Amino acid sequence: MKSFLCAFVAAASFLTLPALAGMPGVPDDGQMDFTVLRNGSPIGNIQFSFESQASHIIVRIRSRILYTLLSLPLYRYEHDSTEVWSQGRFQTMSSKTNDDGKNLDLDVKATEGGVLATLNGKTERLDQATMPASLWNPATYKADVLVDTSTGKRLDIDGEARGGYFTLSGELKRELRYDESGLLQGVRFTARDGSEIRYVRE
Repeated sequence: MKSFLCAFVAAASFLTLPALAGMPGVPDDGQMDFTVLRNGSPIGNIQFSFESQASHIIVRIRSRILYTLLSLPLYRYEHDSTEVWSQGRFQTMSSKTNDDGKNLDLDVKATEGGVLATLNGKTERLDQATMPASLWNPATYKADVLVDTSTGKRLDIDGEARGGYFTLSGELKRELRYDESGLLQGVRFTARDGSEIRYVRE
């Protein structure tokens, strides 16, 4: 699957703005950048880039987070992923993650009734999963099951709209904010150490 995905991405050598604009959550210029804040202080950034090829949308996501204390690194997270969507439906994802020294190599492929997630060579079928938990797609809060983009873990969630915000509960707790056109504007959640994490669009 990896060889197919690499060949497909390499073939997507041009950007077709009308095609990009036709899918909810995709900006017209094909780019979204976010600053990651921990308790109000910047600790990293997340970049989304979108390209179109025929009926496919290719989404590349780059995350770089480094939390330090007195200049000493306490936590590092590096994540690169590529998603392929066709006619609004998720098809495949390939990601590589360095989670504070733990290396994760993940491939996800949509199948009838769910997805196949292969983490570091071990494959698991996730029934009812329809999309990764990359959050840029405004349909995220309508899903019952998401796929963790680093580990391939099944995430059972409930989504609810509240006054312009969308709240995810269950195995993934996030507060999401989209604008009227469906573009992601911000994310907020509580980290395991109790700190507030926010993604703020630049």
